[in-house]
Amino acid sequence: MKIRALTGTIILLAYIAVISLVVFIPHGIGRYFFDAFVILLMLAAGFEMANALTKNNMRPLYVFIVLNVFVGYTLFFVFDFVLEFHGAVNIFFASVFLNVLAVIIYTTLSKKSEKSSIVGTIFILLYPQAPLIYMLGLSSIGHSENRLYITAILLLFLVSTLSDTFAYLVGSTFKGPKLVPQISPKKTVSGFFGGILGGLIAGALVMLFSEYSFLVTPALSPLPDSRGFNIMHFLVLGGVGSLCVQLGDLIASYIKRKFEIKDFSSLLPGHGGVIDRIDGMMINGVFIYVYFMILSF
Repeated sequence: MKIRALTGTIILLAYIAVISLVVFIPHGIGRYFFDAFVILLMLAAGFEMANALTKNNMRPLYVFIVLNVFVGYTLFFVFDFVLEFHGAVNIFFASVFLNVLAVIIYTTLSKKSEKSSIVGTIFILLYPQAPLIYMLGLSSIGHSENRLYITAILLLFLVSTLSDTFAYLVGSTFKGPKLVPQISPKKTVSGFFGGILGGLIAGALVMLFSEYSFLVTPALSPLPDSRGFNIMHFLVLGGVGSLCVQLGDLIASYIKRKFEIKDFSSLLPGHGGVIDRIDGMMINGVFIYVYFMILSF
């Protein structure tokens, strides 16, 4: 428990460091530290999944896992920063499609590569790397003047962290019926509702930050004097975001059960691997990105 708490503290400090760089470095430059953070997650998560697949008689091609990240982000950066194209995430996904074709062609022509390499490599490009593209896209929301991307990134970290924390605290305190024992035996119904509570609290906190211009400045509703709509947006982002966090955790648990592994790695003592830590966050990132895109219409 002490090791878990120490690792959790270090992870929390890392989150605070990333948020601080995003918020306090002026002219929108700080957002690129968030980009670097997500790129590291994409590489680490990709390697963890590759190792898990290798243990299950698949041999993913590591070179394409790396190329997917760096080629995709290079295109994303050029279209977002240089060309100021607001659909840069779609460009990244286009590069993923081209990467999939490259994997198929290379594996087909290579005499050394096995056909299972196609399945394993494409699986990694789709999970965990594809959801993390949406997380990366949070830094491209809005622009440096309205700082809307800071609101999105704060929601990502706070909703994901408080949802996990409250789910653990409430679930371990009240216990009760299991949520989905066939996938994750430790998760309880009480923990599920505790997670929703944590997400709602996180949404309310970011809303207060917005109301009092602390860290973030813009309200989410474009209508003047529409505090009610603004409250609704933040609570939806908190509550549904928590559902996404818990869904992401269940997806990862299902994959681990199929692969017959306890954790994706032992990189984070007491917490498992990178995927074990961000499985809910990256699904929450997808939701936040899509929600903000809908609001911008």
